Amino acid sequence: MSNTCPDCGSEFSRKDVMLRHQRNKHRISQPYPQTNDAYPPPPPPPPPPPPPPPPPPPPPLVLHHPFTMMLGWTYWFSKTFWTMITPSPERMIWWYKRCSHYLVPENLNDDSFIDSRYPSLIILDDLMRDVTNSKDVCELFVEGSHHRNLSVACILQNAFSKGKESRTMSINSQYIVLFKNPRDQVGQPIARQMYPNNPKNSMISTKRGHNNHM
Repeated sequence: MSNTCPDCGSEFSRKDVMLRHQRNKHRISQPYPQTNDAYPPPPPPPPPPPPPPPPPPPPPLVLHHPFTMMLGWTYWFSKTFWTMITPSPERMIWWYKRCSHYLVPENLNDDSFIDSRYPSLIILDDLMRDVTNSKDVCELFVEGSHHRNLSVACILQNAFSKGKESRTMSINSQYIVLFKNPRDQVGQPIARQMYPNNPKNSMISTKRGHNNHM
């Protein structure tokens, strides 16, 4: 912006220079401009950009049939149905010790018992001692599940039961679910087995997940 002398028409780049010219050349005295008049303040900075949108929530847990799963929890946890299975089973068999008229049948591995043409789900609930010592149930975990279009979920009060078939069933499980237990940090043995060089990070992630869902 140019500043023009009203007496002689000379142009100056700054107002203070023009006033000095008037004072020296034309003997016209005017108050010297303040710093803010000679040098106007810079424009305000632009507003900060808006924060990024929050990440989308994680997708719901979906179990892919056929599968084998072991759930370790204690008796005071409620039995909330929190999973989805795809494809959905057309036949579901639930054995519960206190409500069933019979325990695990002897012909569990016979093709006549489970029709492999239809996706099926077997849930073994509160049968820890019988299940972890059953060769027939262990056979389902080893090879029967995938060959017979069958998913098996075994609910245990102790994820590391001392049954004869417990370890074989555990290492052949596609899903292992461990619920928080203040009495027993059951996730530590799993962390040492899965991440022998750095089990600490696994335990930190487990505690963070528990704290976020309390």
